[in-house]
Order: sequence, then structure tokens, then C-alpha cells
Amino acid sequence: MNNRIVFMVAGVMVAFGAIILGAGILLGASPIIAIGSNGASARANKELVKDTIKLSEFDEVDVDTASINTYLVRGDSYKLEYCAYKDNIPKVDQKGKKLKIDQPSHNGILLSFNFDRDGEQYYKITVPDNAGIIDTKLEASSGTIAVESVDIKGKVEVSSGVVKLDNIKSEDLRVSASSGDINLDKVITEKLSLELTSGDMHLTDCETDELSADMTSGLMVFEKFKVNKADLQSTSGDMKLGIAGNKDDYDFNIDATSGTIKVGGTITERKFRTDNNKEKYIKADITSGLFDVSFDN
Repeated sequence: MNNRIVFMVAGVMVAFGAIILGAGILLGASPIIAIGSNGASARANKELVKDTIKLSEFDEVDVDTASINTYLVRGDSYKLEYCAYKDNIPKVDQKGKKLKIDQPSHNGILLSFNFDRDGEQYYKITVPDNAGIIDTKLEASSGTIAVESVDIKGKVEVSSGVVKLDNIKSEDLRVSASSGDINLDKVITEKLSLELTSGDMHLTDCETDELSADMTSGLMVFEKFKVNKADLQSTSGDMKLGIAGNKDDYDFNIDATSGTIKVGGTITERKFRTDNNKEKYIKADITSGLFDVSFDN
């Protein structure tokens, strides 16, 4: 009997907590409850801490975050600006020209009610105009990674979140996402590797000599895209490749187990191949879904 009473009380408390949580969210609040080894406990609203850290010149940067938004931009000097709760103040380690920035790990889960809609947590890294290509390793479990007008090479990876790369020149760039929304705009690189487990990936006005793209499911869209050699794989989902060029400049080797192949407006089942000894080519292996290649002369 006592056990039944305990379970009933626990159930009522959980239900009441859910009601309070739902009401807070409906009112526009961001939930804050600490759940750790000692159970759940309410915390007062936390204040965001803002600061700027001066950095010396670097040509390599490694950023690893769980949920903090990361920005890499051009400015007047090498510096790190951050806006974060005290527990998320970044760990910064710079040795020579190598910069490492980490979001501190948490023991437990933090859930809060914060009615401040402007309370974005972020790490903003700035490099001057005369900075060369930065060797980057940007990783996030969730949140946003954005790079604007900074030339980079290396890897950008999110488990679930948003990636925005704009106005970038690179040598070798790899972008991957388990799920999320990936946008590349005006990215020029010698080699470009894309990997998408699920989600959406859009590229606009981008250019590369060699493209490698692998999609498990989701949507990949290329608009006004310039490429010489493309090797693409898709398990399911849609790939739409809008080439800024002429169809006659390319050879094709496209196979589909089950799905639709569309090249230059013409629908073909299972295979589409040409062998005219062209230097440019598009190769694709599709399990299911749509593979659509169009050309804009």
C-alpha cells in the first residue's frame, strides 16, 4: 500500500511539473531545471556573461561545442568574443599558431525558464583581413556553426543543427551533418566533400574542381554550381544538381537501383551513361529517390 501511495504521489508531481513546464513554454519562456546525480532541482534564472579575449595570430583553430553557437568572421584583429552562462564560459588554449576552444562539459542536464529572447549563447572568433587560409576543425553537437568571409580548409561537422558557410575560398573542405540544415553560398574550393545522414543541404553559387557527396536520406540542392568532377551517392532522398555549364561538356555514369534519373530534362530509368572522353564528368550511384541534373548555359 505504501509503495502505491509513493508511486501515486510521484505521478502527480511529474504531471504537475509537466503542466508548469508547458505553461512556461506557452508564455515564451526557455525552460531551466538542473537534473543531476542528486535528482532534479530548480535554479534561478542565470545571467549571461559577456567578455572579449585577445588572441595572438593563429592559422589553425579547433572548436568543439555541445550547444553553443559558433561564428568565425572577419574583423579588425584576432579575438574571441563570447556570450554564455558561467558554466559555458569557453576553455581557451593557444599554443603558437594553434588555437583550441572548448565548451565545458556538464554533469547532468540543465533546463530553465528564461524569458529573455535575446539570450543567445555564442562564441565569436574574429580574424583580421590579412589572415590567410585558416585550417579549421569546427564541431558541434547542436546549435549553429557559421563562417562568413573567412578563407578556411578542413572540417565542419554538426550532429544536429545549422551550418552556414558564406563567401569562402578553400583548398580542401569537408562538411558533414547527422541531421540539420546546411547552407553553402559563394564557396570556392579545389576539393569539396559533403556528407548528410538526414536533413537539407543547399549550395548556391559554389565552385569546385572535385565534388564528393554522400547522402543517406534528405535533400541536396545545388544551384548555379560549377564543377569539373562529381562523384555522388544517395541511399534515399532527392539530389538536384543545377550545373552552371553545358551538358555537352560532361560525360555521365549514373546508376539507380530504384528511383528516377533526370538529365537535362530527360527522364531515364536505371542507367544513364555517355563515354565521349570528356575531362568533366558526373558519376552517381542512387539506391532510391530522385537524381536530377539540369544545366544553365
